Order: sequence, then structure tokens, then C-alpha cells
Amino acid sequence: MTSARINAPTEYSADCFVCGRIALADAGQNPEFVARLRTGYVFLNGGRQEYRGYTLFSSTRCVPELHSLNSTWQTAFLREMAAVGHSVFQAFEPAKLNYALLGNGVPHLHWHIIPRYADDPNPQRTIWEGPSPVAIPTVAMGSLRDALLRELERTVRDAIEATYKDLRPGLAVKRADSNADSNP
Repeated sequence: MTSARINAPTEYSADCFVCGRIALADAGQNPEFVARLRTGYVFLNGGRQEYRGYTLFSSTRCVPELHSLNSTWQTAFLREMAAVGHSVFQAFEPAKLNYALLGNGVPHLHWHIIPRYADDPNPQRTIWEGPSPVAIPTVAMGSLRDALLRELERTVRDAIEATYKDLRPGLAVKRADSNADSNP
């Protein structure tokens, strides 16, 4: 059995919503982008920040199912997802984290990592049964992104540092910073 190359380039699909989100991140044009790890991209879910810190971890590979990944890549992806979850928990201090891997509507492997707080109006229900999304200002997104990135750097420092070396020139692991908020 051969080992998969963990730092393989992103595999895009032209008609995939998540691939489009990733392409915008790679181009420095996605204000929800936080970091690129070896196997996936970390985004804040800008449309659902009534759950402060709601994060998405999207695979660099456009596949519909977890079992579609070879075992080496699958293990790395799951470890990074757990590290992202830990970072979300540390950064936002929720009472509980919910994890969801669905794909019914968007068949690109991506995790929803959803902080739930003590003052949650519907603690026994999924977030999809709750209130309508609440948009937050770009400035607030920047502070959420900074908090999450600080924790990611602590939690997955080795993965982020390894990614810096392996990205194509000009792509870089884009630290979402205050300048990104001013891009159109």
C-alpha cells in the first residue's frame, strides 16, 4: 500500500459551490476564509454567526463522501477536523460543539462545526430548526477570524507551517487580516 501525499494541491470542480468558495479564498477574495490546512480550508460561516464562531472545514478534495478518500487522506482530514473543532472551542468557549457532515445539498466533503452556548434559544434542536440567519458586520467577522486563527496556530501549528512550504507560489496560506476586509 502506498501512502498518499498529504499536501496535494486542491482539486476543483467547476460546478461546485464549495470549490468556488475555495477558489475565492485562494485568490484572496473570500472574507470568510481563515486558513488552509493540509487537507482542508477553514472558513467562518458568515451567514450563520448567530452561533458565534460557526466554522466550516472543507476538504481540498471535491468528493461527496468521507469513504471516498483513501485511508491516509481520510485519517489526516479527520485529525485536522478535530483540531479545528478544538480551536473553535478554545477561541469561542461554547457550552457544547455540534459537528455535522451532511452533503445532501452540497456534495463536497465539508464539516459544520457549530458552537452552542448556554443562552441558546433552541438547545435541544439542530440549528437548521432555529431562527433565520443573522448577518454580522465585516469588522466583527474580522475579530472572529482573528480569534480562531490564533487558536488554529496554537493547535495545528505544524500543519499550517507545513502548508506554507507546499503551496503553489502566490497562493500562500493566507492569514485573514484586516486588509482582507477591505477587498471588494
